[in-house]
Amino acid sequence: MKEYLGTSFHTNDFGFISKLQKQLETEIPVLPPESIKKFGFKYCNGRITHLYLSNKQLETIPNSLANLTNLKLLHIHRNHLEIIPKSVLNLSNLEELSIGSNPLKEIPDWIGSLTSLKKLYLFGLELNKFPLFLKGLPLCRLALYNNRITKIPNWINTLSYLEDLTIGNNKITKIPEELCQLSYLKEFSAFGNTITSIPECLSGLKQLEELILHENEIVELPKSISKLKNLSILSLYGNNLCDLPDTVVELKSLRTIWLHKNPNLKLTVEIKSWLKYQEDKGCNVRY
Repeated sequence: MKEYLGTSFHTNDFGFISKLQKQLETEIPVLPPESIKKFGFKYCNGRITHLYLSNKQLETIPNSLANLTNLKLLHIHRNHLEIIPKSVLNLSNLEELSIGSNPLKEIPDWIGSLTSLKKLYLFGLELNKFPLFLKGLPLCRLALYNNRITKIPNWINTLSYLEDLTIGNNKITKIPEELCQLSYLKEFSAFGNTITSIPECLSGLKQLEELILHENEIVELPKSISKLKNLSILSLYGNNLCDLPDTVVELKSLRTIWLHKNPNLKLTVEIKSWLKYQEDKGCNVRY
């Protein structure tokens, strides 16, 4: 064991932090478990478990990263990395990886070999499609926003454990029916694309709580949207909606409903009354 800032750490973990500190020319803070700060690390029993290194202008990461075998979270987004070090592959306990907004030359396929991975952030990487290595991974959260993706692949249904899919600010035109098979999905965010319609089958996503589809080209909502009984956030502003189905009033769990910036939207008296009722209940309503 070696001591760092008054705390004893495993020799391997101490060695990594010492090298990183020398590279950054600054002290790496030890964060308490409840901390929400985004620079530093958390530990348990002398082993580093969470490492937050975003926005540090890093061009490389010490190879001794491979020795952090208890690491569960690694955030290295918004740096100057051109290569994700293969030492990450040795992190068999890694559950969360964020590598977005780096000038990467490629996204390594071996990420698909991280068997414990549950949350993966690949935003801002100029991707034009879903990386194939994602197929079948047991992820619960996937972030691919701010890319150039044109299509949600038909194999999206192989990501059967997904609870949160964020693909905003891409070039996607269609929501495939295969996405409707993601039975655990709670949050679907695809704002800032050119999607024109919402498939009827989306009503089968019984766990869905957030449907974020603002700033698309959606013309109408399916009547079956009323079946989304757990839906609490519905964001549809900045589309081409002309009206809303009368079944929308059956959505009882809404906390937020944004419909503004739909220049052709005409609401019936009944739906206006329902929106006013939602507003009076404390729902965040804009139309």
